[in-house]
Amino acid sequence: MVNPTFIWQRDNLKFIWAGRVTVDSGMLAVADPGYWNDERLGYENLIETAEDPETILPYELGNLDHVGASMALVFPTIQGDGIYDVYTVWDEQNVIGFFASFVDDDFAEAEDE
Repeated sequence: MVNPTFIWQRDNLKFIWAGRVTVDSGMLAVADPGYWNDERLGYENLIETAEDPETILPYELGNLDHVGASMALVFPTIQGDGIYDVYTVWDEQNVIGFFASFVDDDFAEAEDE
């Protein structure tokens, strides 16, 4: 595991590099690992959803109507397949989210230009 590295700060938010993720489907998903074995999150369902012209972004898989949420949200990347940097987003003391950069160059360098 790579030690987190401070990358960039804006106002009271800090972006700290968390690692890299490989993408081989041109898409990246946000999901609870507890659902990974559920058939509703299978690759075939993802492709079917992505090819539906009625689908809006992000793609939702495994709809859980009773709680008003989905098992996964899937986002296409800008560049397709590749290896992408992921950052945790911190306020002054806590992780409040994450950010996956779908661009070739480090997003912090792009912000400085």
